[in-house]
Order: sequence, then C-alpha cells, then structure tokens
Amino acid sequence: MLLPIIVFTGSAALIVGMKSLARAKPNLAQMLAKPRPSAGEIAKAEELNCQTNLKWSVVVLGTVLTIRYLTPLPLALAITPLIAFLQWPWIKAAWFDLTERHTLKANGLTTIVLTGSWITGFYIGSAFALFAFLLSRKINLLSYRLSRQKLSHLFGQQPQTIWLLVDGAEVETPFHEVQAGDIVVAYAGESIPVDGTIIAGNASVDQHCLTGEAKSVEKSPGDRVFANTLVLHGWLHLRVDRLGKQTVAMQLTEIIGHATHYHLSTERRGQKLAGDCVMPIAVLGIAILPLLGADSALAALLARPGMDMNCTAPLALENFIYLCAEHGILVKDIRALELMHTVDTVVFDMTGSLTQEQPEVISVHTCGNLKNWQVLAHAAAAGQLQSHPIAKAIVEEAKQCRLKLPDTVNIHCDDGFGIQVRLGGKRVGIGSLLFVGDGWLTLPPKLEEVQTQCAELGHSLVFVTVDDALVGALELRPALRPEALEVVAGLKRHNIKLAIFSDDRVGATRQIAQRLGIEECFAGMLPEDKAHQLERLQHEGHSVCFLGNSVNDAIALQSANVSVSLQGFTNATQETAQVVLMGQNLTQLPLFIDLSHRLDSNLDTSFKMSVAAGGGIIGSVLLFHSGIAAMAALNLLAGIAITGNTMLPLRNTMKSYTGLLSSVAQPKMPNKRCG
Repeated sequence: MLLPIIVFTGSAALIVGMKSLARAKPNLAQMLAKPRPSAGEIAKAEELNCQTNLKWSVVVLGTVLTIRYLTPLPLALAITPLIAFLQWPWIKAAWFDLTERHTLKANGLTTIVLTGSWITGFYIGSAFALFAFLLSRKINLLSYRLSRQKLSHLFGQQPQTIWLLVDGAEVETPFHEVQAGDIVVAYAGESIPVDGTIIAGNASVDQHCLTGEAKSVEKSPGDRVFANTLVLHGWLHLRVDRLGKQTVAMQLTEIIGHATHYHLSTERRGQKLAGDCVMPIAVLGIAILPLLGADSALAALLARPGMDMNCTAPLALENFIYLCAEHGILVKDIRALELMHTVDTVVFDMTGSLTQEQPEVISVHTCGNLKNWQVLAHAAAAGQLQSHPIAKAIVEEAKQCRLKLPDTVNIHCDDGFGIQVRLGGKRVGIGSLLFVGDGWLTLPPKLEEVQTQCAELGHSLVFVTVDDALVGALELRPALRPEALEVVAGLKRHNIKLAIFSDDRVGATRQIAQRLGIEECFAGMLPEDKAHQLERLQHEGHSVCFLGNSVNDAIALQSANVSVSLQGFTNATQETAQVVLMGQNLTQLPLFIDLSHRLDSNLDTSFKMSVAAGGGIIGSVLLFHSGIAAMAALNLLAGIAITGNTMLPLRNTMKSYTGLLSSVAQPKMPNKRCG
C-alpha cells in the first residue's frame, strides 16, 4: 500500500510543479490581457475539459477491467499519474477548503473517495466512481448548453445576408455591410432581419417571439416592425432603423442573459444541507471502517444530499426564463420569478393596467329637437378625422350603430377641449361646455342632473352644439381591458387579495373597482402615496405584486416584492420593473404566477430526489454492505434523474412553424427573387 501512496503523491507533486511553472512566467499573449470571458465561454471551456477528462476516464476504466485478472499492481502504478491528473480538480478544491477556509466540504469527501479507493487497491471502484462523476457532470453541462442555446436563439438569429432594394433592383447583401437608412425587402414567409419603418407595402406580421401572442398584426406604411418577426402575408419595403445588437430582439436577449446571474434560494438550501452533512457523513465513514471495511466506508462518503442543486438549480433557472420569454414575459430580475408564487396580494395601478386609453360611449343625452342617433352622428362626423381617444370612441360608437358619416370641413380645433366643423352648411361643435358655448351657454336642468351624476361616477360629458345651440351630450366612461374581468376572477379563485391604486378621482376609481368586483381601492394618490401603501401591506405580512404602466409608477415598482410592467417590449430596456409583459396583456400575469409555482415545484422535487439519493447510499451501505462501484452507479443514476426532472418543463415547448408556413399566402407583389 505504501508504494501506491508514494507514486500517487509524486504524481500530484509533479502536476503542482508543472502548473506552477506554467503560471510563473507569462507569455506575450498573457501579457496582452484578454477581456474576462463570458459565462457562456466559461461553460463551453468547462464542457470541453470535462469531455476530454471523460474520455481518459474511459481509458482508465478499461485498463483496470483488463488487468483485473493479470498483475494489477504494476499496471495500476503505471496509470497512477493519469489518475492523479484526472482527480486534480477535486484535490485542488479540497486543498483550498482546508488551507484557506479551514473546513472540510463535499469536495474533500469526493477527493477522499477517489484517492483513497485507488491507494487502497479498489481500482475498479475508484475508476468507475471517477467515470460516473465526470459523466454526470458532462450530462449536466450538455443540458445547460442546450438550454442556453434555446434561450439565446429565442428571439432569432442574425442572418448571413439581407435583400436590399438598390436602384429598383433587389440585391443580396452581406449582413455586416447593411447600414441604417438602407431599404430592406421582406416577402411572405420570410423573417424580418432588422428594426425598421415601413415605407411601402402591407403585410400581416407574426410578433409571437416578442409578445408571446399567437395573433398576427397588420402593418402598413409608417408602422414600425422589428427584427426576427415573421411576415405571414403580403410584402414590405422597410427603412433600416437599427440592426445587429441594437435591435430590440438582441437587447432582450442581453437582458435575459444578465438575469440568470443569481443563486436561487433552493440552490443555497442545497449547498447548506450538503455542507451541514459533510462532518456527519465523514464520522459515519470512520465508524463503518472497522465494521464493514474500507470499500463500504469510502462508499458511504459518496452520499451528498443536496449537492446536486449546485448544478440543477441554474439549469432550472435557464429553462423557466426561457418558458417565460416564450410566452412574452421578460424576466429582468430572477428574484421576481422565484418569489411570485409566494405573492398573496396583487395591486393594480388603474390607468393603463385595468383600463384602455380609449374610453367608451355609454349614453347619449338630448336636449333639443334631434334624436339620440342624430346627436351621435353629428358628434362622430365632427371627430372622424381626429386622433384624440375621445374622438375615436365617439366614431367607434357611431360605426357600431351603422351610422353613415358625411364629410366635414375643419374650422377650429383645440386639443383637449373640443373641435368645430362645418357640416352641410351648419356649424357643429363637440367638446367641453366652455369650448362649445364660448362661456355663455347654460345647461338645461336635465343635463345639469346628468353632469352631477357623471361627476360622482367619474364619467365624462362631451357636449354637442349645432349653430351654437346645445342639442345634447355624450356620456363616456373608462373602458376596461377586454381581459380584465377574466384575470381578476382567476386571481380571486386562487385566494389572492386584490387592490386598485389610482391618481384619478374617487368616483372614477370606485366605479372601476365595482365593475371588476375589487373591494379595496385608493384614489387621488401621488407616486409616494402608492409606495407608502405598499409598505403598509408588507408590514401587515403580505407579499405584494404591483402592476403598473407609467413613469409615475417607478417608486411603487421599486417598493413592491414583485414589480410587473405592461409597457411592452419596445420599452423593456428602460423599464424599472422586474418583469415586463411584452404582449401588454393582463392574461400573462396569471401565467407568470403559474410558471413561478412550477419552478418552485420542480426545484423542490429535484431537492427531494437529491436528499433521497444520499439517504439511499447510506442505507445501502449499512444494510447491504455496498461498495464504491455500486454507490457511484447509484449516484450517477440519481444525477441523471435529477437533470431529467429539471429538463422536463421544456418537453412541450419546441416551436413548430411548419403548419403556419404552409398556410402563408403568396405575396401580392411578385417576388423577384423567385423569378
């Protein structure tokens, strides 16, 4: 036994000396310092190193199996330097823990198993344990790389070439030669390669990769389009605004990459358990040694409850960030994904989060000789050329009533107050009472009563005049988001407390709360008031998610346990919220909660499997006197099972556009590239 110890120690000393010499005198390449490698580059280098070591471990395992019935000692001694080299990462980590941290950790137990089994002559067990450790790590690194690739390719990849419109002809141009201002051509079935503005053509564009919504968006000249979205129907000529890393898609990819640099609480729990179990397992191994022998004693040291979470927790994190992004949920701070399943209170900022920008007409009040539909028709005719949300709401109501709107001539427009037009020889005005009446109109009792009720309910009145005579008024109220009722009902079914914060009037806020069935609401709030109310809820023991949609919500977003924004993907880089719903759809909020629950469940299952594997090893050693090889195999199977559980959520997430592309219509403009 002394000779193997001498050879192994000498080999280790030789490795230390060679590595010290390699670091002693830097070469020119080292002196010209390279930038710090990225996490992806480090993972790739580790995988390549693991792959090389795994191949050599197969050589070692094959050798020890071959020499089993020959003269094992001389041949074993011959490959001892190779064994020392392959075990060096564990030896180095264990030495650092002992000398710098003055503690024994899981790496120390692994080192004792690998070196101790080899020195004591259990060559097959030692070789197989080394092979099992490396194979398990290789499987984990491979899964991590595949998950990372899915994440980096989620928003698409840059093409090698782009078709540009040059002097009326389409020219295939290398991507790196394209500049801002160039004109790109995209036909049905093709991916848009840049962020740009449409200058010609009409198309139906699938933005699923950015918003998570399957429905297409109709695009026409003047609209913006984004890189890696898909043209379903039609054709487009677009001016390049941003390309490469400047596109929204690439910026989102970068944000997601930064979000993954965080250690989950389950990972820390696994590390703590593994650290706490080191000394008891070491003591157990020592106690077993005189009773069951060295093989079983070393096998017991392979029990590593919770240790697998070091590898599987980051992998689970990558997978669930991918799932969120695939459904249009951008996670900028991973703590939000980890904490969301603990949230018991959701607070909505009313404006923009629960209501739409464009209000809705709910009633037409008359006070002259005109009928209701005539008052509505006059108001819609006056506002049909305006872009103000109130004008759009009036025109939309007229269209639903199938009213034909005549042409008008614009006389005077004052944004935010009203408009006057000439309609068939008559002068029609819509807007505030001060605007349409020029300060001299008085309201009849009927409209005075309506105005009082509207003030209490938070509704708005738009007055209509014909030739300076008041003929009626239109009553409008904030329009709820189409999905708001469904989302609120779903959150209530999960016993989540709901509240509304608003800077609007009490009547308007109370009306929205009543329509949605939300009992708690606060009106007339300043930004700092929202933050104070959130802190009050937290002091009462609630875990709070705040959903906002404006710059004024920044303070509240920072105060909540989890902050969510509905601003959409175009403003994601400027958002202070932890999570951005890129589809600007409230239904993504319950989905995010569900994904958070699934992440917690997945990690909890992996943690229990890791603990069970450790307990199984100890039980097998005590009951069946199992040796190193058998327990290394059990460890390997447990590692594969835990990695499989971590990858399980991705099983149904592969995107398939085969059916979609088969239904893509032919472009209305002939595709010159197709001849």
